[in-house]
Amino acid sequence: MDSLTQIVLGAAVGEVVLGKKLGNRAIAWGAIAGTIPDLDVIPGNFMDELSALAFHRGITHSITFVILASLLFAWVAKEWYSKGIHDRRWAKVIKSGIVFFTLTGLGGFLLSLQNNFGIIAGSILLVLGIGLGWRMWKKYIPVPQLVEEVSLKRWYLFFFLALLTHTLLDCFTTYGTQLFLPFTNARVAWDTVHVVDPFYTLPFMICLIVAMFLKRSSKKRIKWAYGGLLISSIYLLMTFYNKSQIRSSFEEQLIQEGIEYKRIFTTPTFFNNILWFCVAEIDGGYVHGYISLLDEPGVKIPIIESKGNHELTQEFNDEHLLSTLSWFSNDYYLVEKTTPKLWKWKDLRFGDNDFAGEGKGYFFFHFLIEKKDDEFMMRQNREVDQPMGPVFKAFWIRLKGLKE
Repeated sequence: MDSLTQIVLGAAVGEVVLGKKLGNRAIAWGAIAGTIPDLDVIPGNFMDELSALAFHRGITHSITFVILASLLFAWVAKEWYSKGIHDRRWAKVIKSGIVFFTLTGLGGFLLSLQNNFGIIAGSILLVLGIGLGWRMWKKYIPVPQLVEEVSLKRWYLFFFLALLTHTLLDCFTTYGTQLFLPFTNARVAWDTVHVVDPFYTLPFMICLIVAMFLKRSSKKRIKWAYGGLLISSIYLLMTFYNKSQIRSSFEEQLIQEGIEYKRIFTTPTFFNNILWFCVAEIDGGYVHGYISLLDEPGVKIPIIESKGNHELTQEFNDEHLLSTLSWFSNDYYLVEKTTPKLWKWKDLRFGDNDFAGEGKGYFFFHFLIEKKDDEFMMRQNREVDQPMGPVFKAFWIRLKGLKE
């Protein structure tokens, strides 16, 4: 999931496990712990794109990391308070800076996305970052901070749950996680939630913000935190039901049209759980289209057939490149050759912008493979072939459902 969602989830875990002991500091600890697994993007910046692709959501998202890293983080947190490090002025300055720059930095990043969710969430984070940073600087730094002692066992429980919920939440997305490294690099992906889903994040975040403004001793505070966890958990369970409904509708149409398929893949589109992208593998390629939960019963959706062109992969004299991209795409991919030394690898799992079903889709997640001398170089193609305004308009029309 996106960084904001993981911060909110981690903060909620912090409030539930440590809230009575640390108050709002528990929320801050949870926000930090909730971002730790995604710090794997930092070493990824020093790798080639292919290696970074395989590394992200890897070992830092594994059960092994959750168990072992929680021991280290718990010991550090215990020492932080038991030796009074938290009350030293330099430590307070650093913590204030982390809060300010993390929230405002994420806010600025979300605003740069220039979409509705980014503008709303980014603005909220900017306001929170500036407000909390100023409050900490004026009231937190000059005054000694009284905290109740937290046992090492409880610190471990907190970090274990914060890291575990992060990696499990990522399993709901199409990108998935390598949950069982180092024993296997198989990705666990349930494909029921988009990586950015405000219907999951915003109610959860509102409950947490309300809890932050209540006194540590208030019984309502923990109720709001549990309320956010309950609402978000119910939503996640609902997505499995939505997925089953979409799959049934897609299978029914394939059978009616006499299309023989080998396997089916379904995933929700951005910002919602109503409109889904559906793919079925057939001999030589795939058929795919969009289904909305708001489509009228019995209506036929436009289904597009695309050739896989997998035979083109024989031209890649790089087994590591081929095996990594096949593994990442779960073998749902199309290959196109645009020039004698340039290929496009299109990952079908993340959908395209062909919401009208006209067969002119631009797949959102695809790679360019270029042959230079005797080496094959891969890079993710982030260029968009048309303005996003018309794409969002077509998306909104399709989300509202097809009528008879």
